Amino acid sequence: MSFNERVGPSLVRQMVLLGQEGARIVPQHIRTPEPTRYAGSARDICRAIVEKRWNGVYFEAGESPINQFWIRDFGFVLADLMRAGYEEQARQSLQWAMQQYALYGRVSTTIAPNSLPFNVYSYAADSMVWLLQSIKTLQAQEILDSYGDFLQAQVDAYVAKVYDPKTNGVRRDRHFPTIKDMITRRATSSSNAFLLKFQELLDNDFADSIENPLCGIDLRSTFLERFWNGKHFIDNDSGKRPQLSGDTAIIPFMLGIVSDDKMLASTIDTIRDAGFDHPFALRYHVAEDHDDRDLELIAQAVAPNFQGTTVWSMLGPRYIQLAARVDPAYAKAQLQEYEQWILREGTYVEVFEPDGRQPYRGRPFYHGAHTGMIWAAEMLELL
Repeated sequence: MSFNERVGPSLVRQMVLLGQEGARIVPQHIRTPEPTRYAGSARDICRAIVEKRWNGVYFEAGESPINQFWIRDFGFVLADLMRAGYEEQARQSLQWAMQQYALYGRVSTTIAPNSLPFNVYSYAADSMVWLLQSIKTLQAQEILDSYGDFLQAQVDAYVAKVYDPKTNGVRRDRHFPTIKDMITRRATSSSNAFLLKFQELLDNDFADSIENPLCGIDLRSTFLERFWNGKHFIDNDSGKRPQLSGDTAIIPFMLGIVSDDKMLASTIDTIRDAGFDHPFALRYHVAEDHDDRDLELIAQAVAPNFQGTTVWSMLGPRYIQLAARVDPAYAKAQLQEYEQWILREGTYVEVFEPDGRQPYRGRPFYHGAHTGMIWAAEMLELL
């Protein structure tokens, strides 16, 4: 039976499942669950968190309420998990996720513990990229054998939704989130970087199994012309401030679509000069200059600075790894900052207040930062 012939749960059933997930997570966002604290060295703490995130079925993104499967977070740390000895658990996670994706007929950012795939907050420019990257990293031929038709359909759907041949990039008429998913700017550098990575994965790693609708199209030149300003990659080319953000500056290097060390050195210098690494890496922004219209409604209501001048621990270790290529001593100092806050908090915190002294808190009755993040896997080789 092909995936097109499979009959998943009815729309009514899906709405019930979504309601159940909402009823589960909303109270926990209003009343903060006490985070689990772990003992030992910073490395011991990170190892214990990774162990805890394996629930026997899949790797969770973090402690409840986000004990969900996130393809972004999973793909982000997959290679780290494998190097740390969790390849079999990672393979099981991906197989489980593929079963849910195929059953419901869609790839999404998130899968709830009740197995419902859904998008937070909308169809993302990076979900398919992380899925393809995960299949590549695990060399999961069994996924291609079992879900080849489904993957082809999802690849075609991604291009139809995201790509605009008129601009040779991501469409400008709607928002496609990536890592900084509460910011609703359109056709950002980050979304275009993931589009280019999507094309390169299909060209270089899936040419024999998945047809690439973007084959032969020069996305790279367009991307560099639009977003590299000679010193760093800009956040967007719409003229909106800010033009520099921590995530968009390093994502092209992190994804491997740009490998030039001179460009990287210039980027690291720019980030340091602007203070994106202070008190430690990595801040998305250093000034609260976003128009509220560029935020998801939930962010406007309860956490307006959630992805503003706060310090994010997801990209910090990747930034440290990149910085080590051009300034090892500086990277070591940044790593020591991470070690200190992990010991202080006894867990791996998602996001900190701008001064780095405590986990981020939103407006009253909203808890802010999550804890026990699977991103702790990034630290296992660094520490």
